Amino acid sequence: MSSARTPTARRPAEAPAHADRVPARGHGQDGPGEGGRGRLAGLGDAFADLRLAVSLAVGGIAVGLVVCVGLLVLGWVSDPAAETGWAQAVRLGTSAWLLAHLGDLGVTSLVVTSTSPGDPPTEVASLVSLPPLLLVALAVWPVWRAGRRTASRGGPVRSLLLVLVMALVWAGAAWALAWAVDTPVVTPDPTACALGAAVLVVAAALPAVLLHHRDELLGRLPRHVEVQVARVVPAAGVALAGWLLGGAVLLSAALLLDLTTVGQVQTSLAPGLGGGLALLLLQLVFLPTAVLWAAAVLAGPGTWVGAGHVGPGGSGVVDVPAVPLLAALPSPGELPLWAFLAPAAVVAAGALAAWHAHRDPTSRGATLGDRAGDAVAVAALAGLGALALGWLSSGALGPWQPLGPDPLVLAAAVAVEVFAGALLAGCALHLLSGRPLGRWSRLSGRLRQEERAAAAREAAAAPGPVSRSSAGLRPPGRPVPPAGRAPRTGSTAYGAPRTTRPTAGTAGTGRPGGALR
Repeated sequence: MSSARTPTARRPAEAPAHADRVPARGHGQDGPGEGGRGRLAGLGDAFADLRLAVSLAVGGIAVGLVVCVGLLVLGWVSDPAAETGWAQAVRLGTSAWLLAHLGDLGVTSLVVTSTSPGDPPTEVASLVSLPPLLLVALAVWPVWRAGRRTASRGGPVRSLLLVLVMALVWAGAAWALAWAVDTPVVTPDPTACALGAAVLVVAAALPAVLLHHRDELLGRLPRHVEVQVARVVPAAGVALAGWLLGGAVLLSAALLLDLTTVGQVQTSLAPGLGGGLALLLLQLVFLPTAVLWAAAVLAGPGTWVGAGHVGPGGSGVVDVPAVPLLAALPSPGELPLWAFLAPAAVVAAGALAAWHAHRDPTSRGATLGDRAGDAVAVAALAGLGALALGWLSSGALGPWQPLGPDPLVLAAAVAVEVFAGALLAGCALHLLSGRPLGRWSRLSGRLRQEERAAAAREAAAAPGPVSRSSAGLRPPGRPVPPAGRAPRTGSTAYGAPRTTRPTAGTAGTGRPGGALR
């Protein structure tokens, strides 16, 4: 009997007869396993991201070329007396695109150096490296949008890799276009053009990636560093914006004061319809550069215009091109004494940055040391921004070189002045915020409102009040009976309303009791 039951008992544990010939799904030849599917899915996502980065780069390059070439072709069409053809206009537009991507152009021009009428002109090679900042801004816009698109594809590391891919595509396109538009008159430097395009793409797309992953990146920092970064970065932007606004006001005032000279220069050129349009476009694309030059004069270091220098101490500019926008340059000589007060505008921008940082709710309870730390951080960031803007606004424009401010000197001056303003304003706001004088400021009123709102939120989130009786506590103002002694009969219980008690002489007589105890 036992031998008959043994095979039945062991049958569920026996493997099928064909188990050695049919492998398990995912580990044999019938189909990929889960690991294989994951690797294939990862490769598919990687190729999709790569295709997206390349397509965004090609689209941005096409948009920039259409704008630059379109402007030059429009100027060529509007000038019936133009001696060049449309092919030359396309080459010049492509060269403008390379210049907007921080490339260098070599220009060969004919210059008459002899006073004899029969001598031929001499070929002079010069360098054009001053980027038109309006075209640079137009080139940065598609890069910024591409950076935002790539940032949404994954984490920070993956987004940075896609930005590098876009930079390589942009650099390759700049290198190829530099070889394509090479002529005896205009000779772009392929290496400089490729390097400049890569730097521009990384510098424009990287802030978009950091801004998209701001919370994730700040969350990895210590809490006090995260709070300070979130407070001082916008304040540094306020300082730079205030400084540039002062430069724009200075340039506008100089043009309005020399409006007659601007009109005379425009009339003397007599460019006609096509030439006037080309001259207007030339001034528009270099208008942000002129604003930065005025801001450099406002900060103190000044700017170079060829062999002459313009600053608060005076102007040494003698020979400048006949361009109406350059009529805003002061005449050679010393400037009034009040020109030395121009750096006070940058100090005021630093004070504005300190006020912006003081408005932040995270600055409540900050000490004077914290205010000084914020001033140092704001000044450092403002100095870095001034360094980048000074580099973008300096270069060469043919025989007129150097042009623009010294980037290092400008960055140091802006950092020192912003630090002075931020430190003074931060200390003043810290001292006034807790005094009656500070109640008149909008800042103190807003901080008090935020404090009351925070206290209300904390009270609403806290658990309800606990009664003193349930917590084992006696009401305030009631004496505690001695240990081992109970309250007398007829006395007032703790927490109960006090009642009258008859005296010994009137107890049981029916008359009202005596005095209350």
